[in-house]
Amino acid sequence: PELIGDAGVLVNPLAVKSIANAMNDFITDDDLKKNASTKGKQQASSFDWDYTAKQIEQIIDNHP
Repeated sequence: PELIGDAGVLVNPLAVKSIANAMNDFITDDDLKKNASTKGKQQASSFDWDYTAKQIEQIIDNHP
């Protein structure tokens, strides 16, 4: 949930039926696909590799 926000569909990774149902929904529901695509692009734009790299660098620099 932290990564996808409301841009995706959460499923139980241990429940094959849950995964299959979600996949079927994406195959058969054009509005769901379009909405997930739009929201996914918006969600992806909130991540910044430069910012992430700087955070990792700080962690490494501050580690004894």
